[in-house]
Amino acid sequence: MSAPFRLSVSLLALCCGLSFSTIAASTAPVGQYADNQTRKIASLFPGRMAGSPAELMAAEYINQHLKRLGYQSDTRQQNTAYRWQPQSGEPVLQKVTATSVIAAKSGLLPGEIVIMAHLDTRIPENARQQQQDVGGLRLQGVDNNAAALGVMLELAKQLSDKRLRYGIRFVALSATENGMQGMENYLSRMSADERQNTLLVINLDELIAGKSLDFVSGVRTSATEQTDTAGKALAIAHRLGIPAHATRLNAADNHQATPFDKAGMPYLLVTADSDGHHRQATLLGDQTSRDNLQFIDRHMPGRLAKRSRQVVSVLLPCISQMNSTAG
Repeated sequence: MSAPFRLSVSLLALCCGLSFSTIAASTAPVGQYADNQTRKIASLFPGRMAGSPAELMAAEYINQHLKRLGYQSDTRQQNTAYRWQPQSGEPVLQKVTATSVIAAKSGLLPGEIVIMAHLDTRIPENARQQQQDVGGLRLQGVDNNAAALGVMLELAKQLSDKRLRYGIRFVALSATENGMQGMENYLSRMSADERQNTLLVINLDELIAGKSLDFVSGVRTSATEQTDTAGKALAIAHRLGIPAHATRLNAADNHQATPFDKAGMPYLLVTADSDGHHRQATLLGDQTSRDNLQFIDRHMPGRLAKRSRQVVSVLLPCISQMNSTAG
């Protein structure tokens, strides 16, 4: 074992120990746990590119975290590839092995709510992106997408001791950047029963940089399903005085639809935007100099803590209502 790898493993063990020692505490204000986890993931595991050591360590950190919370959790690997464009010649296919985390808790009845956040950060696809610090080894990826992972972990913590009518599944999914089809791979490995029993897929993505929350329903999500999901989330947000809006992908947006949406599963994207329209590019551009804790704390002071609190405050009761939490 190389010295750098031994150091990385030791660091992982240390940070896991520090985190797990506080898991049992439940008196922290809503959103604080998510904020803390976001900062740990961003600072301890920058450059979480699919197939990288940082991605593997972040996956194991989340896996062990969810196990400590009582979930049946494990990692899953996917062989995939992305295109690298050299300065001259044809694109080169770079093969990688990505690692995701899947954790579940059974309910009293068949049926499951999936809460998902992508784990990986962007990989530079050419020399120009490298020079512009787009993606790469130093990208903390706070907005895209450590904050979503932090929120997911707080939701997992809050729901860990509840008796649920329906099951819940948390997925920290890798191979979503650079067209590596992580969602397609995950969907392809779902059984027919698992697809049938999926009541809703909630995808947490880019929660910080946008000025207000956006609850985006899928193209094939019915009007009734939209009311029961995005509608409930929006009503809770407005009741709490949280700026938010609900939108829906339409037929013209089909190219933005996820594999879950295309498969006909009820789908809800929870994100943050500035104009009420679902964007196709990250607000911070996956730039190392912008999507990091220092930049966000300086240029958006208090945003990380506030948005973490807002998202958890909306989603926790929303999920509980949809799940009909049993006594």
